[in-house]
Amino acid sequence: MRYFINDTIFYFSFFENQYFPAICKNILFKNKPLQHERGTEKNSSTSKIVVLKLFPNYLKLDLNDDLYVKKSIHKPGLAVDLSKKFEGIEDFLKSECRSSFRKDVTRSVRRLETCFNVKYKMFYGSISKPECILLMNKLYTFIENRFKQRSGRNTILKHWDYYTDLAYKGINNKTASLFVIYNNDLPVDISLNFHNDNLMFSYTCSYDIDYGKFSLGNILNYKLIEWCIHNNIALFDIGYGDYNYKRNWVNLIYDFETVYISHKKSLLLQLYAFYLDSKNKLIHFLILKKVNYWFHDTVDKIKKIDRKYVPSVYVEFDCNAHKHDSNVIDINSENSFFLRKPVYDQAYKYQEHIDNLKVYKSESDTNTYIIKGKTCEVGISFN
Repeated sequence: MRYFINDTIFYFSFFENQYFPAICKNILFKNKPLQHERGTEKNSSTSKIVVLKLFPNYLKLDLNDDLYVKKSIHKPGLAVDLSKKFEGIEDFLKSECRSSFRKDVTRSVRRLETCFNVKYKMFYGSISKPECILLMNKLYTFIENRFKQRSGRNTILKHWDYYTDLAYKGINNKTASLFVIYNNDLPVDISLNFHNDNLMFSYTCSYDIDYGKFSLGNILNYKLIEWCIHNNIALFDIGYGDYNYKRNWVNLIYDFETVYISHKKSLLLQLYAFYLDSKNKLIHFLILKKVNYWFHDTVDKIKKIDRKYVPSVYVEFDCNAHKHDSNVIDINSENSFFLRKPVYDQAYKYQEHIDNLKVYKSESDTNTYIIKGKTCEVGISFN
């Protein structure tokens, strides 16, 4: 069977490697050919069936007229269509987003910039290898911690060396980018993106969970779309995974298709298309029923792997007349990292700049701390 069938996961090969199979003459976006590396494999043989999995239907295939094409829909994808020339991010928000969401997003950006010394940087066109490795390692940690928090998994972590190398080469030849939100010089949110011509695909992103109050996912999208508008990106593809924070941004819901191509209509193609379509529907059904989580959780139990995230739980109290020592605790030290989230939570709540917040240890309880700022004075106690 494999001799007769040449299948490719189009979505990733096209964005990650700028590649498409030789049987296609061109890939079109809004009727214009995109940049690419056309395959050199001999898959144009009349005995071959070419299968393109995860083909986003905002693209079009330029094929010879004598080819037989069959398609089936796999699942929906989400994107931000920027081909309508927006003057800036505020123009986009006003045109494409609900007024309540616009207010929430601008409030989140303002709150983050009020509480921290925030910097934004897009690495696109140039990056050193040490800096790329450092940022990719940081992103790995963010993803790992985030999925532990959700008791989930992310399969790309198994191939992280490959993506680190791909990011380094891609950034320097403008086929990839890393967008980073910093607090001072510390990355707190990172996005790995791939580029093809005037399309940008957000491959993976994650953030430091200690900043969970600050809606970093929305702030990241705000800044990425702002960058896209300023750099004439026509479409920002957010991929699949229908999360609420994505839905609030997108103005294009497209279909991922499986495309079957051959030189003639054949029984083999019909059978394989039926098999693959049925398989995809079954997998999609099982995922909806969360059978994959049950399966992996069972495997983890057998292997005695604990993926559950146990957060530090604390309670707040009025600390009037509560005595504390005079030594200010460095929350960025290795022994005090557990204090970062409570302090950042208070910064968010009171809109205090982090530099104004000081942490002291209680004199009466080893698990109790006092946080003081210009407008904030609160005690926290860990259980």
